[in-house]
Amino acid sequence: MMEFSIHSSQPEIHDRITGITGSWKKAVENMDFMMKKGVYITPVIVITSLNYQYAEDTVNFFHQMGIKSIMVNRYNIGGEGLNHPDLSANAAQLRETFGKLDKYAEKHPVNLFSGVCTPFCLLNPDDYPHIRFGSCSADVYHRPLTFDLDGHLRLCNHSPVKVGNIYNQSLTDIFANPYVSEWENMDIAFCKNCTCLPDCKGGCRAASEQIGHSLQKEDPIINELNVSPILKRV
Repeated sequence: MMEFSIHSSQPEIHDRITGITGSWKKAVENMDFMMKKGVYITPVIVITSLNYQYAEDTVNFFHQMGIKSIMVNRYNIGGEGLNHPDLSANAAQLRETFGKLDKYAEKHPVNLFSGVCTPFCLLNPDDYPHIRFGSCSADVYHRPLTFDLDGHLRLCNHSPVKVGNIYNQSLTDIFANPYVSEWENMDIAFCKNCTCLPDCKGGCRAASEQIGHSLQKEDPIINELNVSPILKRV
């Protein structure tokens, strides 16, 4: 399976997001080439302040190409994104966009999946029953383990922390690192008493690491978009 990040059905919007003129044309041509070779394709749309209005059109564009599975992610603060926090759509825009996409998935034979861990107080999966939401497991054996060419291992592609090196250590030794067990700790002040915490896990806490916080800090998107704690509490 191959993923292609194509953020709009409109070339000029995609190229503006990537900052590379002609990147839309090249990505679409390569995606079409791989489809003709029989490779399973999943396009990835990152919803931003620049393209949220066209998300439904973009999903329809892929669907008309014969693609049945599409990933739709909200903007996650980290990496190069640290320099462009304004790229995130606001909370109202995200909810409106996911609402439209949910209705599209209800009417059409297409699988929509949100792969970036998202706080339920921002996007509650119960509100979008036709979109599948993913979240990282606390179990290290079910995490999106990420390796670079030098053998460094991170427990998530969003995390900047190199927990070990597979050229120098066994996975057993790497997973014995005390840092690994920190992912199981759900002592997050913002989420205290929230009944959604076992499933939500505070959103993408790896993004919190990106801005210098610990894993015991909630997803920075909460503060960036001024999201209030979820109302359903014990």
